[in-house]
Amino acid sequence: MRRSIICCLILVAVLAAIAPLAAAKPGKMKIVEVTNEREFLKAIGSNTVINVENLESGYFVLSGKKTLGMSKNARFEEVFDGNQLVISNVNDLIITGDARALSVIMAEPRYANVIKFENCQNIRLENLSLGHTEGGYCTGGVVELDHCQDFSTWNCELWGCGIEGITAWDSSGLMCELTSINNCTYDALSLVRVTDANFVNCVIRNNIEFDTLNFTDCRDVNFIGCAIFDNASFGGWGTSYLIRSENSWVNFKECAIFKNNVHELTTDPRLVRFENCAIFQNEHTSIEGDELDEPVDW
Repeated sequence: MRRSIICCLILVAVLAAIAPLAAAKPGKMKIVEVTNEREFLKAIGSNTVINVENLESGYFVLSGKKTLGMSKNARFEEVFDGNQLVISNVNDLIITGDARALSVIMAEPRYANVIKFENCQNIRLENLSLGHTEGGYCTGGVVELDHCQDFSTWNCELWGCGIEGITAWDSSGLMCELTSINNCTYDALSLVRVTDANFVNCVIRNNIEFDTLNFTDCRDVNFIGCAIFDNASFGGWGTSYLIRSENSWVNFKECAIFKNNVHELTTDPRLVRFENCAIFQNEHTSIEGDELDEPVDW
């Protein structure tokens, strides 16, 4: 069992290093090289590949301030402590960075999503590391999808200082490969009315506080070859589960699920299927500030 877990983790690392890091790109795609935030905001549009591999400082911060020449498909939307970037009504957009170092894009407002996609289709993120300059609570994840189709990530890291890695509403065709969701302050992801969502060779680790994986009215959700470990759910209000499934069928195949600090794996075992998974040491351990010492009687 432990040998299979080690193999799973090694496979993720090896594939990240050697696998082709870009999907076949449609014809007639405009390629734009950008080095800073202003150039990035100007380049956003349909049928476009935005290359952020050669950023001036190795990263840039989305400050929430409108810039001269900003794309008509990009706007800043007000949130609690600033503005978040919203990309809307875009088809066929690829944002790609450095395959080995990962190009870093951060949001300055703590309560903003790093990037929100709205009414978009065929969006792909490659070789990116996305997060916040400072941590926040209550609102503001890393990537949010609202009425989007065919969104994918490849060799990306969605990291903490966001309340969750992926938030998706009324969307379909989500594909995350070789992607890490880690160190988020509320949970790893929340999908609501999402169909055809696949997580392949992903790592989900070190996310804290509430139920780690959340699904509401979803269909055809699959985790294949993923490593899910060292997450903790201790936020109270009946939230001490690794998987919260509400009217959603979720499948886990050949995954390693271990050392998660939770009372139970799932809220409803009838809706969650495990096939050839290594599952062990998922149990609740009290930590400082944890008020939920006993499982909630549902």
